[in-house]
Amino acid sequence: MRIRSLVMMAGLLLAVAPIPAAAQAQPTATTRLSTVDGTVFGGSEAFVAVRARPEKGAKDGPYIQGGTRVEVECYVDGGSNVSGWFHPSNPYWDKVAVYGPGSSPGKPFARGWMADVWVNTHGDITKQSQPCWGTGG
Repeated sequence: MRIRSLVMMAGLLLAVAPIPAAAQAQPTATTRLSTVDGTVFGGSEAFVAVRARPEKGAKDGPYIQGGTRVEVECYVDGGSNVSGWFHPSNPYWDKVAVYGPGSSPGKPFARGWMADVWVNTHGDITKQSQPCWGTGG
């Protein structure tokens, strides 16, 4: 009887023991991490498509002029390299919210995907942002 009581007490202690911080920090599909500020590479002569999906050949949305501000929400690996403006080719696509004339904070005038090589975040997007959960973001 005494051993059974000790076993039950040990079980209770384990059940209420704090979970290590590393185990608690796992993001979930609903976790919203901060965005990364960036601009579209290129000057006024450059126009970059915002795409419906993170892949070459996906339906184009609006074309965004070089220098326009964007917020990167997350990124995905598109599976094949894309070449861009003064940037080594890479396979990443950024899910972006595009801000410019006429847009207000929290209300972008476009959302979609841009090849990472056309988005200037002043660094490696894989070290600045989190991966998207699937290609739908």
